[in-house]
Amino acid sequence: MSLSVTKLHERSPSTDWNCLLYLIYRAGATGVSGRVRLQKIVFILKEGLHIPFTVDFTKKKYGPYSDALMDLVTRLRSEGYVDEKMKGNEFDYVLTDNGRRLVEQVILEKLDKSVKSRIDNVVGPLSETGVGHLTHLAYAIQEVKK
Repeated sequence: MSLSVTKLHERSPSTDWNCLLYLIYRAGATGVSGRVRLQKIVFILKEGLHIPFTVDFTKKKYGPYSDALMDLVTRLRSEGYVDEKMKGNEFDYVLTDNGRRLVEQVILEKLDKSVKSRIDNVVGPLSETGVGHLTHLAYAIQEVKK
């Protein structure tokens, strides 16, 4: 039984789902490069730019980390919306064709305009920033949040 993109999305909509898929969509054809980078970008978006992610982060050796974020990525992969591709010694996260259709047909309409704007303004620079710098930025945000 094949469901439309909209029907599949209606079964499991969430703010985290929408924001993460939109983030990967805006990262372009190459997606987000690396698990650590993905973790830091989502943390910075949530804590620094108030993007409404609900995943919780804990302090780990390499900065803030969210098991719930990786669970979400796993779910999006199993639903066929995100692909995890091994590149060198890290994973790249890219949208599948179904993921791209879901964003273009559903999420672009559902996601708040100000959220899209904030993601649009930083996803390019954050995607190109070294992981070390992202980690330092995440640590700085954690310190301010204390």
